[in-house]
Amino acid sequence: VQLRRMEKEAAASLLSRLESIRLHYQSINQIGASIKESVSDPRQCAQAIALVTALSLGFFGARNGTRVFGNYISARLGRPQLVRETSRRNWLAPSTWFSLKTLSNGSKAKAIDQVP
Repeated sequence: VQLRRMEKEAAASLLSRLESIRLHYQSINQIGASIKESVSDPRQCAQAIALVTALSLGFFGARNGTRVFGNYISARLGRPQLVRETSRRNWLAPSTWFSLKTLSNGSKAKAIDQVP
């Protein structure tokens, strides 16, 4: 009696394992068929390439943007306030161009006397 019960359990276990393997390979075949269908359609292929490109640009853009922003913040916080105030100069304004020429022409003493 016990031997027959063990044979029935082994047969049921074998059937359940075979069914799970069949379902597994059936799902793999469905995935393969959908990939083959997507690759054969040029429009879907272009959309997939555009999606991957947009995702990678977004990821790397955000990563590098965060890095630049972090470096800017650490430079602003790491530099003493006195250095920030004394080295602030607008290089785009023409008035700073002439003041540099004035300082390089020999009027350094006048510039130093004007400092409070």
